Amino acid sequence: MLQQLEPLVSGLVNFQHSMGIFRGLAAPSNQHAAALAIGVGVALVAGVAGVYIIQGQTPWSSTKRRPKPLTAEDWKNAFDGDGRLLNNGAQVIGRVRRGGVAPEIRSEVWPFLLGVHELDSTEGERKKKEPERRRKFARLRKQVEALSQRIKEEAVRKEKEEEVAALQREAKRNRNQAEEGALVANGTGADGKEGRESGQKERSVGMESSFESTTQNSDRHQTDAQSGDPSPAKARDGSDSASASREMDATETGGADDLAKPGTSPLKTSNPSESSKPSETGNPKPPEDAQALEEFQTWLRIIRLDAVRMNAAWIPYAPAQAACDPGRAEEMARAVGLENDEHLEPARRAHAARLVAILEAYAVYDKETGYCQGMSDLLSPFVALIESDAEAFWCFQRLMKTAKHNFRIDERGIRGQLDRIAAILEHGDPELYQHLAKIGAGDCIFAYRMVVVLFRRELSFEQTLCLWEVCWADALAAEQIESVAKAASMVGGTVEQSSGQKKATKELLLYAIAAAVRQRRRKILDECSAMDEALRECNAMANNIDLWRTLQDARALVQICAKK
Repeated sequence: MLQQLEPLVSGLVNFQHSMGIFRGLAAPSNQHAAALAIGVGVALVAGVAGVYIIQGQTPWSSTKRRPKPLTAEDWKNAFDGDGRLLNNGAQVIGRVRRGGVAPEIRSEVWPFLLGVHELDSTEGERKKKEPERRRKFARLRKQVEALSQRIKEEAVRKEKEEEVAALQREAKRNRNQAEEGALVANGTGADGKEGRESGQKERSVGMESSFESTTQNSDRHQTDAQSGDPSPAKARDGSDSASASREMDATETGGADDLAKPGTSPLKTSNPSESSKPSETGNPKPPEDAQALEEFQTWLRIIRLDAVRMNAAWIPYAPAQAACDPGRAEEMARAVGLENDEHLEPARRAHAARLVAILEAYAVYDKETGYCQGMSDLLSPFVALIESDAEAFWCFQRLMKTAKHNFRIDERGIRGQLDRIAAILEHGDPELYQHLAKIGAGDCIFAYRMVVVLFRRELSFEQTLCLWEVCWADALAAEQIESVAKAASMVGGTVEQSSGQKKATKELLLYAIAAAVRQRRRKILDECSAMDEALRECNAMANNIDLWRTLQDARALVQICAKK
């Protein structure tokens, strides 16, 4: 009987504790602080923190049904008359943390969860910033087009150089053959030597004259190619090749000026229209510029390959895009230079074209990251749910503010997250962790793929969307709690989440990965005696994960680790 009453008593105690958390804010001598404390406290308790009582479930609990998501009606009622989210979005965040977002409103909610739209912004403020974001994206696309044109010009230049080099090799080969023939015909005597030298001189003069004429023709063709339509050069003017590597927040008002500064090409180049011309020394451009251009060309090639390979799992979530006209799909594919995509149906072809356009723009925007395989997996959901390329780009950019560390060459970002998963398992399930360490899997390298693409390949498309939005909402809740705590400290108070509350964390994805591993603990403990076997067991998770059960178990791990 006492065990049955314990959760209820715990809930009442936690509620009283939640209401008393903010007493330290309400100093008698400061009425404004008291009002602030009450308002913030109500918002936090009502929406962000919530009450979540662990009723003795094990971290490998049975199947759990999805809680009710944020609905279109909930979303409509979450705004005031000015189009501002009530209570700084606390109720919305709390609802998304529990059950995610209804599919029909994801394209509206995600920009708020990702920070493209500020939570306290009005509808008018958001509309005012939309044109600015579109201009920034358009400018990035112009830079991509300019760099693509330079790549074409560089290819023409190299082709001409190869032609000249081939002629030089042929001339040298002919001279050598002539010398050998003269030696055989004239012998080695003085008369023979004199005749041989005379014949060689005549043949050499003739071949040099022929080579000089051919070289002049080649140079003339190259000059004609460089002095064609000047419009591409204008598109490549330095004023449009601004520094795209700077972290541009989509909601900043001064970002457009940053992009417009001349002489700051994303690949650290001089004026692109001039850099392709040979210099007086014969070197067409600085070595570092040529290397950067070659790297960008590699990114473009891999982007196209990955875009064409993208599966069609997104189609049920984007009916308008799924009905794309074949002619329109052809137009979109040609606009970004897609090749070998004719086998795709129109919807997938159009989707691939949009992936290319956005990923190319991101490679210019963040040249340090550029493009790595796996980034197309992260972008595809945004392209499927959001019609505007510019809006999809800025949502993707916000995701990449943290996810780009997964694509560092030195793998520091990945290693740090794998270490964190190991620590979660060590605290949450010491027996399992000790076994993993014993078989050489204590570094959790078996979770590498899960971390890199944010569980994208282990979950269905719908599960991926749900997991991501729940994680974003949890991170927002954690930020809001930190903000409240900071405000409390300024007036001498303290804020903490009670032990019975669903603790918010910015690392929910890592806890979810650890929870998914724990759900297979029995098989790992009984059947895995080497790291490769643990890796195979984790790879077997693909399409076999109960997301909401995993999230519940992840919450339990958060609670366990918080007590350590």
